[in-house]
Amino acid sequence: MRTFKLKKGEIIYKPGDNIEGIFVIKHGKVRTYFLSQDGKEFSLEVLIRNDVFGSLDGEVEEFAEVFEDCELIFIPKWGLKDLKNRVAVGLISALSKRNSFLKKRIKEFVLLPLEQRIKPTILYLAERLGKRKNGFVELNLSHQELSSFLGASRECTSKILKFMEQDGEIKISRRKIVVHLNFFDNKFEDKL
Repeated sequence: MRTFKLKKGEIIYKPGDNIEGIFVIKHGKVRTYFLSQDGKEFSLEVLIRNDVFGSLDGEVEEFAEVFEDCELIFIPKWGLKDLKNRVAVGLISALSKRNSFLKKRIKEFVLLPLEQRIKPTILYLAERLGKRKNGFVELNLSHQELSSFLGASRECTSKILKFMEQDGEIKISRRKIVVHLNFFDNKFEDKL
């Protein structure tokens, strides 16, 4: 087991890297994503404190990039057998939750149109990245960054955000989306 610190923008691993271990986030944030052949990013998730990621099978298929300066603990596959049962069960539970979340994301991308994906995605990102201020949640994301999480073009995302702003659901400005807590139908109160 080893601990190390990384700065925003550093790549933890990339497709084809042989990891054979898991990372636990001590503090900070990590984003996982795919990159298409034409260079388009598709963001899977933002991982926060105590989240677990990596691979016990060896080669990884996604990128893991530091989204906010962080400190990580790496536990190699061979080191897992030395963990206490309670810790091992916690890690297995965290990996299982992550697996369920990723399956849900895939289902949404395949079965739901962009208009139905945007609100749950904003909720997810608000939980992970939002800053709460006076009954509002501020997300410091560009339209392009949000598009990456939606699997959509920036133009389509911007168009839907504009409609949402016209309906009074959100306020948008450069690199910022401001959402009133009522937008989340009381789901957000339990999350933050």
